[in-house]
Amino acid sequence: MKKQIKLIILFCGLSVVMMGQADLDYKLYRDTLNGIKFEIPEKWEIQKLESLADNTYICIPTDPLEIEEYRECFDTIVFRCMIYEKGVEEFLTESDFYERVGDDYYTSDRFTDMLKTTPINKKNYLGIYHLNVCGISCEETGFYAAAGECETVVIGNLIKTVSISTEGKAFDSEVLKNLIDSFEME
Repeated sequence: MKKQIKLIILFCGLSVVMMGQADLDYKLYRDTLNGIKFEIPEKWEIQKLESLADNTYICIPTDPLEIEEYRECFDTIVFRCMIYEKGVEEFLTESDFYERVGDDYYTSDRFTDMLKTTPINKKNYLGIYHLNVCGISCEETGFYAAAGECETVVIGNLIKTVSISTEGKAFDSEVLKNLIDSFEME
């Protein structure tokens, strides 16, 4: 009898998780100026930051619950998107954040000097992905040196690179997969 109860509870728990992911709607973000497009959750919005360097954008939540969730420690920013007029290989090689060893790229975080990145190989572009432990600053409670999960996706082709980095809160795995799978350069 105890085994049956545990299985029912486990099944119900999985059903709730699966239903929550299935309810997420997406919309296409298209930047015709830079020739890129990818899908983001319906309740997110991408804005150009005029005060920073050209081709710098932020993604913010528009749902009141998500706004509150992102406000305290993440500056109400889901991710930053920066576009560079250089190919992915050139960008990664010139960057102070990456080191190439053979065919692999490595980066570092609060605990590791050589964190291996995951390669992204798609039909018309390539890149890398990594999840780093990072610091976050919270308005009410202060700085936490290793409390964040900063995710970075660097994707592009031979002439343009797009870097998408979270502000300390990792993407849901479905959102990350959808963002990478839907990415296109026009």
